[in-house]
Amino acid sequence: MVRDMRNRFLICLIFTVPIFVYSPMGGMFEPPTPPFGLKLDLWLFFFASAAILYPSWPSLKVRRVLDGRAGGGRSLTRPITRATTPGRSRAERMALARGITRIAEALMSSPALSPPAADEPYGRCLLFADDAREVLAMSWRPGATCAPHDHGASGGVVHLIAGRIVERRYAFDGARLTPIGESCHEAPAVLAVAPGIIHDIHAAPGAETVLTIHHYEPRIAAMRVYDDAGRRTLVVSDDCGAWIPRDPALVREVIAWDAPTPRDDRAR
Repeated sequence: MVRDMRNRFLICLIFTVPIFVYSPMGGMFEPPTPPFGLKLDLWLFFFASAAILYPSWPSLKVRRVLDGRAGGGRSLTRPITRATTPGRSRAERMALARGITRIAEALMSSPALSPPAADEPYGRCLLFADDAREVLAMSWRPGATCAPHDHGASGGVVHLIAGRIVERRYAFDGARLTPIGESCHEAPAVLAVAPGIIHDIHAAPGAETVLTIHHYEPRIAAMRVYDDAGRRTLVVSDDCGAWIPRDPALVREVIAWDAPTPRDDRAR
């Protein structure tokens, strides 16, 4: 990049020399006659255009990428909701946001969303589900943390309606579960979760209510819960949340982790 900018500067300098020579600033000596019978104004216009457009071309290319006109990519300057809700108009997205807000207000005072059990991080309430999507509400126990998990082939968003949370993300190589980052969020906030992402959520301690609404597409078919202590991955049923279930009937499949290599042991 540095070399490219240096080369562009030198080329612009070359174009600038004849501009100076032929302009009134260079009137201290007689400039040569423009070639090809061109008028002086047209000749200066050529050099000035080259000196301006050549160095600015990278900026024009960047702007095309940002606007989504280059390479078929989506615009980086447009709202992310346009990319995460394909086929929906702005009015439909606004209606969805208003609907989520009304649902959240009703849930805050509704007995339908039961408090979490003592050994579970959150209570769940299924609001809607079909083959294409599902929407759940979750009321979190203050200070609780769910187990690391992914949502299989499903992706979606987590709407933080009330309270504060910390989301951690992980990488898994078959033998080790490694934290790769975390982020703090305070309501109102929206977290995007792509298919295959492994994460956990920690609800802020204290007396404040932590309420989230989760929207997944398609409906989650096989959520995987990662048991680091037991070195295994559990594929759990729809009736189980992101925790290690006490009831074996909620576990569809148990996948043992690979034995760590000596290099893995040193890393741990």
